[in-house]
Amino acid sequence: MAWSNVKGFNFRATLGFVTDNAANPYEVAELSAAYSATRNTINGDVVGYGWTGTLASASDRVNTVDRRLAGINYSNNSSGEKLWRLDLPSAGTYTIRLALGSANGAGTIFARIYDGATPTFTIASNVSTLADQFIDATSVIRTSDTDWVTNNASQNFTFSSSYLQLGIGDPSTISGGSSWLAHLDIVQVSAGVAARNLMTLGLG
Repeated sequence: MAWSNVKGFNFRATLGFVTDNAANPYEVAELSAAYSATRNTINGDVVGYGWTGTLASASDRVNTVDRRLAGINYSNNSSGEKLWRLDLPSAGTYTIRLALGSANGAGTIFARIYDGATPTFTIASNVSTLADQFIDATSVIRTSDTDWVTNNASQNFTFSSSYLQLGIGDPSTISGGSSWLAHLDIVQVSAGVAARNLMTLGLG
């Protein structure tokens, strides 16, 4: 069954820290919970999602910025990469928005998107961000929370599998720095597999 609406995930530690959007795009809080194939019903669709293996850490940050940027799930780079999984209704092309960063902390961001179990699209590799800077889905650093809200760009990705994973944290377990994940939203563009991807950002 295809998704007809946007699914949004706001990463933080406390449910009531901010209020998530209850209309399309419909958003839920991700408080760093384990993956389940029937985790939640989001705007009429049963959706499986969550952290696989070791959970990411979670933190509330600033509740006066846009709700999508108010908190984070994160991985210290010295502890390696952590994987967040989202089951898709089918293989196909999806539009994704991302916010990688923290409203009140500098980071060293490693993030890549997996097509199933295969790391395929690198968003950031050892990219430094200052407090209140956020990397969007096109790998551009937005220089403030308001810059991200106004100017962040989405990216289309084509998946041959029926799930994606988002990895944060350095897979080489370097010392120093943390990778911050604030927001992800996704909507289905088309089912089935056409081109491998509409814009290759790099191989992880």
